[in-house]
Amino acid sequence: MTNEEIVRSYYEARIRGDAEEFWQNHVADDVSYHLPAHNALGGDFYGKSDVRKALAAIFELSGNTFKLQAIDITSSASHAVALVRATAQREGKFLDSRQAHVFEIVGGRIVRISIYAYDRYAVDAFWN
Repeated sequence: MTNEEIVRSYYEARIRGDAEEFWQNHVADDVSYHLPAHNALGGDFYGKSDVRKALAAIFELSGNTFKLQAIDITSSASHAVALVRATAQREGKFLDSRQAHVFEIVGGRIVRISIYAYDRYAVDAFWN
C-alpha cells in the first residue's frame, strides 16, 4: 500500500467503526500523537494504548457525535497529509473545523500523527 492508501484506509475504517484491524496492521506499537490545544484533549501521547485512549476521549466527550471527513489526501515516501473536516456537537455547541492531519509512516506503519486545526481557538472553545 502507498502512504496515501494507508491513510485513506484509516478514515474509511473510522467511518465503518471497524478500526481494530487497521490498528493491528498499520500503526506502530510506539506511535505518537500530537494535538496542540488548550483543552482537555490536547497534548502528546505515546504508544498505541495511550493514543487510542486519547482518540476515544474525543468520541466520549462529544457523545459519539464526532465525525471526520477526509477532503483530500496527499503523500510522499515518508508522510501523508489529510485535509479533513471535523464535526461534532456537545452541550449546545457545534464544531465544524477544517484541519490538517500529518502522518509520518515508516515501513507501512504510522509512527506519528499530528493534528493542526485551522482555527485552534474555535476548537478550544468547543471542547472547554
